[in-house]
Amino acid sequence: AWQLTKDIDDRMTTTPSARIALALVEKKAADAGFVYESDALRSDQVRVDLVIDPKYHEEIRYTGSIVSRSTQKENAKKFLDLLLSEPGQETLKNHGFRSAKSLGNP
Repeated sequence: AWQLTKDIDDRMTTTPSARIALALVEKKAADAGFVYESDALRSDQVRVDLVIDPKYHEEIRYTGSIVSRSTQKENAKKFLDLLLSEPGQETLKNHGFRSAKSLGNP
């Protein structure tokens, strides 16, 4: 966990999500916010001043899977395959995400 200096601790607040924090900064209801880089890059109303080195936090992972009871398994598989394809990887990169990796089929 981050231990912030006492001179800003009393001016900090938390929000239920990074998107809400971003919206507060966009509306100038907050001077700054800690959000996911991918969220910040989607906004033309904020700038990224600091990217936290990954060694200081746990890996951020978004998991994709096919739900066993899905009626759209084939479409779900096609979507996951698209994410793992070269064009899919480029799209993820363009939106601030790192590469997606296949962990294989369990």
